[in-house]
Amino acid sequence: MATTFEIPATGAKVRHAKVISHPGGRVGLLIALQAINQLRAPPIPPEVLTKLHRDYFVAEESFTVLEHR
Repeated sequence: MATTFEIPATGAKVRHAKVISHPGGRVGLLIALQAINQLRAPPIPPEVLTKLHRDYFVAEESFTVLEHR
């Protein structure tokens, strides 16, 4: 499952979480979105923001949700 989200310059809660692709079912999708929405990121260093030319960082993350058997 592939996802993207934004980390604001000030850190804290991420925003605009999106699932790009998910081969599994709804449960895996909900688990990934919950994990992203619970993330609290640190502030982005000023030298990184200067190179980004914007006040947020776009992250892409992949998740693998394993079924318990």
